[in-house]
Parts: sequence; C-alpha cells; structure tokens
Amino acid sequence: MVFVDRSEPEVDLREIVNRSHISNNKYLKIYLKDKYSGIDRERVYFKYENNTFNSSWINSLVDNNTAIINFDTKIFQNGAPLKIYFKVYDKVGNFKELLLGTFFVDNEIPIIISTYPYNNQVIFGMVRISVYASDEYSGVKSAEYFIGSNIFGMSCLENNCTSIFDTRSFADGNYTVIFLVRDDANNSQIKSVKISIDNTNPQILLPQIPSYVSGKFLLNVSVGNVRNIKEAGLVINNTVYLMNCINFYCYYELDTRNFSDGRYFINVYAISESDIRSEIMFEIIFDNTKPSIEIENISYFNNKFSSKFLVSDNIGVDKNSIELLFENEKVKIYCVNISGNILFSCEANLEISLKSGNYIVEYKAEDFAKNLNKERRFLIINYTLPEEVLQEQTSNKGKGYEKESGGKSEIGEKIFVEKLISVGKTFNYKLILLILVVS
Repeated sequence: MVFVDRSEPEVDLREIVNRSHISNNKYLKIYLKDKYSGIDRERVYFKYENNTFNSSWINSLVDNNTAIINFDTKIFQNGAPLKIYFKVYDKVGNFKELLLGTFFVDNEIPIIISTYPYNNQVIFGMVRISVYASDEYSGVKSAEYFIGSNIFGMSCLENNCTSIFDTRSFADGNYTVIFLVRDDANNSQIKSVKISIDNTNPQILLPQIPSYVSGKFLLNVSVGNVRNIKEAGLVINNTVYLMNCINFYCYYELDTRNFSDGRYFINVYAISESDIRSEIMFEIIFDNTKPSIEIENISYFNNKFSSKFLVSDNIGVDKNSIELLFENEKVKIYCVNISGNILFSCEANLEISLKSGNYIVEYKAEDFAKNLNKERRFLIINYTLPEEVLQEQTSNKGKGYEKESGGKSEIGEKIFVEKLISVGKTFNYKLILLILVVS
C-alpha cells in the first residue's frame, strides 16, 4: 500500500506577535502539524533578514509539533528591527515558508525604581503592593512578587504595577518580599525588601466606670498595641457615637440627659488601620431624676424636736446621704429601708431647748447618681402669756391646762399650733409654733 502526501505542513503562529520585542530570554514558539507524513525534524529552519535558512538555531522540537527559535540577539543593536522567516518540511519534501513578522531587539533589563512596601516597613490589613520600573526599549510588561513560596500577580499600567495584598492571610512576623519585573522581551529584574506584618488587635482599656451617672459623662478609653486607630466609638441602643482619638486615647462626652433613666449596655469599639475591630461592653445606669422627700411630720414639744419623713427614688437612694440639719447641725436620724433602696422611712428626735425665734430645718438626700434634693422648712417659735392665764392666775394657781388650735394662712403653707404648757406651779404660758414650708 502506498500513501500519497501532497499537502504542505501546517504552521500555527498563535504565540507570535508581529512587531513585538525579542531577546536572548524570549523564544519564538511555533506549532507545527502534518497529518500525513509528519514533520521532518531535520529540516526546520529560520532566518532573519536576507540570511540563509539555518537549522542550527532551532533549539528543539517538542513532541514533533513545536519549534522553539532562539538565537543570540546581542549581536544586534537595541531597537533594531529584524524580519524573521520560517521554513519547515514534511517527510516527503512538501514544505511551508513564511514571514513570521518584524521584531525589535531589546537586550536591556528593566530598572526597578521603587517599591511599596519599602525596606524594613511594617504593614497590616489590606495593602496596595506596588513596584515602579522603567524600560527604555520594550517597556514594562508584567510584574509579580513572592513571599516565601507564595506567588502574587500584579496589574501594570505603563511603568507602574500594583496588587492588593491581605496581610491578614499571613501570621504576624518578619518576611522578605521579592519583586520580579519583566519587559516585553522577557528581560527581568528582581529586588527584595524585608517587611514585618503586624495585625495585632486593638486592646481597649476602660477606666473605672461608675455604676450610676447623671448629666454629662466623659468616657476616656485607652487603646494599646496599635499605631493608629482608624475609628472608635460607642454603640448605645444600636446608635453609633464616634469618639475623638489622640495617640492612644479616645474620648467622648456623653450627655445622659438625652436618654431615659434606666439601665444601659454600652459597647465600646476600636478599629485599627488594618481594619481589625475590638469591642468591650459595660453596664451603666443613667439617672437624672432627684430623689423625692416627703415630710410627714414636724413637731416641737416639751423641749423635744421631732420629724418624720419619707425619701424615695425610682433608681435607688443612697442611704448614707440622707440628712436632717437643724440650724446647719446634723441631727441623728433613723431610717428604715422599706423597699430595696427605693423607699426609706426616716425619723429624727432632738432634745433641745428653744427660745422664741426662727429656726431652719433642712432635709437632704442623694441617689446613687449623685442627684441631690433639698427640702427646707422654717420653724418659728413664739412664747406668749395667754389672757386666760392672766385672768385666772389668782383663782387657778398651779392648775395647768392645754389648748390646741390649727389652720392655714393664705400666703404659702403655714401650720399654726397653739399649746398652753404648764410650767412650774404658779402659771401657764402659751407656745405658738409656726412651721413655714419653703420649696
């Protein structure tokens, strides 16, 4: 049986780019095919310009279907154009000859001008890695960088190549970054820089936070272990309040009067430059309502002053703050906790001899948020001899008696109490006790 082959070999130039650049580092790869007799491996040639075809410059044939053309371009000047021709035979003498294209010589390696990060730099978070290079003849075509065994590609625009690198995919520590830049003729240049990756979480340190606050409250927060804070704030009821930060300290003045009295859970957060977020939560009670003081009774009788009063607060009363002052002197009081620091019943008794005159009685109480309430009363005492005593003095010697009456005046709330008090065995006299309520 005889096979006839009159077809020329097929030449595929899929990787050949006309008017591109060549160098000793850049091969011209040509794909060959002959479906009948096959490619004659000894008769694959190329030439440049008007030279004769030469097979010694054919580097190899891979799997009988790929020709690799490589020759010493350094014998040519940079930028010189070369027309390169190709010729291939099959095993029965059919051949294909064609012009591969015009190529320009570039024997110079690119120059790396700058990189980011630079040497001995600390990086964190998402970082834009970049390398800036120049190439006089063919121009920068591609770049990549290596960290350990990891290879990262870069996008190039003219002489600047960049890539976004997530440092959080690596453990904190010291690394070497190797940049590799290639020009269009596959000449390359490398440069290495040493870097440190540090993605330490911000550490939020709260000061001593009071359990109860009122009015304006300045919160100072220390944020350690990071160079700069990108953002810090408070979150209260899903609302964010941004803090001001200076160096390692962040602060916010919170006006608790903008909130209802009650218990709140506050989140304090900080975000580092590497976009790492840390949070800490604390509990606090806002209370801007003064405790209530209700005076049930004030009396002075037989040289004894006494008073009963109630102190209440919806959040809680500080029992130790409850005071009664008589003429600015503290009077010993006894308070009973009626309902879990919410309500106290208090009583004061004072043995004292009072002359006619005006006396100040003051009540004080604070809640746990230091809201202070004061109630003041004026005690007015007037001793007079009653006409009944004068008229009956001779007929009723030594016979003591009492008379009581009460009422309200039209100006303010005044309580009058008249008492005839037996003093000795000779006569009685009248004490007029006036309590003036001052709000």
